[in-house]
Amino acid sequence: MINEFIFILHVIFVTATLLLSIPFGVAGLTAVITVQAIIANIFVVKQTVLFGLMTTCAEAFTVGSTLGLAFITQNYGTQKAAKTLAITLLNLIFWGCVTKIHLSYAPLGQDGIHDACLSLFSHAPRIIIASFCAYAIAETCNYLIVAALKRWTGSFRPMICTSFAALVSQLIDTTLFAFLALKGIVADLTHVIMACYAIKVIAILCINPFLYCTRFLFKLPASHDS
Repeated sequence: MINEFIFILHVIFVTATLLLSIPFGVAGLTAVITVQAIIANIFVVKQTVLFGLMTTCAEAFTVGSTLGLAFITQNYGTQKAAKTLAITLLNLIFWGCVTKIHLSYAPLGQDGIHDACLSLFSHAPRIIIASFCAYAIAETCNYLIVAALKRWTGSFRPMICTSFAALVSQLIDTTLFAFLALKGIVADLTHVIMACYAIKVIAILCINPFLYCTRFLFKLPASHDS
């Protein structure tokens, strides 16, 4: 049960970080979303077992980034959310490029860190590229779904709409990542998809209600597209 306990603390920490960034407005949320997106793409290479399911250790970060973007769309408008998404993707590209540049330096003979960096960033380039592509597509879908629901529903239900968008986008993220990164590697790809998605659903259901309640705590508007 130690992994499950750590996962609960992980979700609480991600939620608290998002909540603490809200008083700083869109800038604060964008910073946290970007950092979580980069961390998720780094830690996705580590696998673990949660609730008897094989998954990665980055699911809480991915969900936190997704719900943070949905929160901006909900409270600050689609234009600011689109800018946040663009900034996040730009930083992910920057991170990917500087990582490659960093690994290209020839290390000193007594350097003990280079091998650790290689094992983390270069042993599975397929996983890193797949994670980035899946994240970019899923977050774009998340933004488009929330924006569309805001237009189509006369009485916008923020928590329901953002939860629905997060559930759909994370299903896309999980499926794309599994096929791009793990096909031909794992024995049962369907089990991996179901397991990872189940963990993300748990994280979404834990984090989103707290984000929704902050609308009233900080007196944020339900929609603002100006």
